[in-house]
Amino acid sequence: MTVSTADRVLDFYLNFSPQRDTRSEHRRGTEHGQQNRPGSDQDDFSTYEVQKINEAKTAVEIYWRRIKEEQENAVARIRNKEQDYEEKYTNGKIFLLNRRNGQLNSIENNYGGESGNYRSLQDKYNQKSEEYNSIAVDVGRPLIRHLYTASFLPFLSWYLLLMTLLAIIETPINWWSVGTIFSEESWVLTLISAIMAGIILIFIAHFVGMFFRQVRERFRNESRWGKIVWILVIVAIIGLALAIIIVLAAMRQDALELTGIGGAGQRTLFDTPATAPGFVTAPGNESFFGLFRSDAPGLFLFMINSGVFLVAAILSYFRHDPHPDYERAHDDMENAEKELQKLSEEYQNRIFDIEDQYRKQMRQVETLGNRLSAEIAESKEKANMLQDHVQKTLAIILGVLIQQLSVYQTANEEARTTASPRYFGAGGKDKLRQHILSDWGPTIGPEAAEYVR
Repeated sequence: MTVSTADRVLDFYLNFSPQRDTRSEHRRGTEHGQQNRPGSDQDDFSTYEVQKINEAKTAVEIYWRRIKEEQENAVARIRNKEQDYEEKYTNGKIFLLNRRNGQLNSIENNYGGESGNYRSLQDKYNQKSEEYNSIAVDVGRPLIRHLYTASFLPFLSWYLLLMTLLAIIETPINWWSVGTIFSEESWVLTLISAIMAGIILIFIAHFVGMFFRQVRERFRNESRWGKIVWILVIVAIIGLALAIIIVLAAMRQDALELTGIGGAGQRTLFDTPATAPGFVTAPGNESFFGLFRSDAPGLFLFMINSGVFLVAAILSYFRHDPHPDYERAHDDMENAEKELQKLSEEYQNRIFDIEDQYRKQMRQVETLGNRLSAEIAESKEKANMLQDHVQKTLAIILGVLIQQLSVYQTANEEARTTASPRYFGAGGKDKLRQHILSDWGPTIGPEAAEYVR
């Protein structure tokens, strides 16, 4: 029930007009005064006055009952909103805080400085750092590592870029060699084979250059048999490279002869002694270059093949440090440091994500809390306004009742021929006050009595 609905119960009192609504009291007062009623010695209100008091009491009781319902509803609304505030805001904050702390503890246990993962990586870094520092103290110089920095292509160092270019240079040279194996329709296989041949040669040159760069350091701690093994290994690798270059040269010479570039009647490495007697016995062909029978294109391409291999080996030589374990130890230490840094970054990122999520969710909870607080304050304000309205309405009702009684008593006094009753006038208000306190007390006596003046 709203205040306006309760007000309609008291429509007469709220819209009371002394000129319009006191005619009945004036008439009845005059009639009773002409009859000298009530008696001069009467101390209690007359029957008519008691009727008016009871009419006001009935109206107030109806109004009060309905206002009480509204007050109870207002209190219930406030209680419900306060309960929502407690559950959704207070408990929500506690839940978010507990969940945040639990997530932070979990991250601390898995990624923090005291976690097993962090200690393991820290121990690994310390071990790799000790290995590197031990070698650095032993050699007494900084690590030598030329062409190691990134080139204009961020994903390639200058060394890898130059070695890749050398492998590319090998491709058209080797095309002539492997082209005789595949038919003209198989140009894709020819290209792949030429590229693979170039990569293999450059790869071998990489190990050859690195070995010669580090041979002194490798041999320093090797036994005699160990040195012999290393020598045999490098001779085998170099022999493999020479064999590949010679085979490619012979296959290339066949291709040149087939196209007429190498000269008519020329023979290749694969000719038998019967068909190529000059390969072994012809004057001037005893040297290695007799393989090409002084054929300029074949010799030129062979020299390019060999030159590319030699350049790659030289690049590898200057690229690597003389100590075979120096760069490895340095890289191992850097990798261990990167792993440790990665774990620390993962720790920081996860902490940031949790804190960021917590702040966002907490802002939502705070917004909800502010809204609920505003609703509670608004409900309390309405409840206070309702209480003020009750007090003002009671004052209006009592004011109307006092005016009714005053008009009745004034008209009565004017029409009387005997003395007025003792309770008329100022004493009547005190008596009305006592009457309200005793008769209306259980319902609204204390509140209403405050407005009896």
